Amino acid sequence: MKRILVSLAVLSHSAHAVKTHNLERVEASGIANDKEAPLSWRSKEVRNYMGSRTVISNKQLTKSANQSIEEALQNVPGVHIRNSTGIGAVPSISIRGFGAGGPGHSNTGMILVNGIPIYVAPYVEIGTVIFPVTFQSVDRISVTKGGESVRYGPNAFGGVINIITKGIPTNWESQVSERTTFWGKSENGGFFNQNSKNIDKSLVNNMLFNTYLRTGGMMNKHFGIQAQVNWLKGQGFRYNSPTDIQNYLLDSLYQSIL
Repeated sequence: MKRILVSLAVLSHSAHAVKTHNLERVEASGIANDKEAPLSWRSKEVRNYMGSRTVISNKQLTKSANQSIEEALQNVPGVHIRNSTGIGAVPSISIRGFGAGGPGHSNTGMILVNGIPIYVAPYVEIGTVIFPVTFQSVDRISVTKGGESVRYGPNAFGGVINIITKGIPTNWESQVSERTTFWGKSENGGFFNQNSKNIDKSLVNNMLFNTYLRTGGMMNKHFGIQAQVNWLKGQGFRYNSPTDIQNYLLDSLYQSIL
């Protein structure tokens, strides 16, 4: 009984010895950084990446003369593109020699849009016959090659292409653009066949119209919305390539600020 009483006394003394300290409130703030979609090849995530990774920034896409996602990917090392339509609607992509042996996109590389697979059944078949987005809606493109790509899902051992669309701006803004391309076709330019049309006489009948509309922004500090519309209609530079593509995107954002 004495030992029990002594123990209780010690515990009671220790409990009374604890003091309560009130800490001052600390606020921390920072900028959200998407590691899966860095802004450019100069980003820290790309420079410190252990594998092979390439980022086509918005600045590169804007200043280049690319007219499709396929043309933008042709500048990525290890990526081979076969343009079968002339407008980039049907992708045929080979990454490090894997795939693109047949028509359409191969099943050895995975395509993501904003980090989400575009395939209905990624464990069965990831082949696709058309890009889910058009070039006008793209903000930047991230390409991951090598063994690191397998963590994105099945059938991605060739590589992963992550297409990032334009984000919702802080202030409401609208954009309208129209690009008209004239394709000149001539069998031999009149050098060997005098009856063939020259290029300048075939421009009018081969036109491709690219109309793009975008409007959206943050409606308040919590909710934002954006709509994008892109129409491609006309004739590509390849023979028998009539085009009529309608792409509609509706994005919404809800963020909670503590």
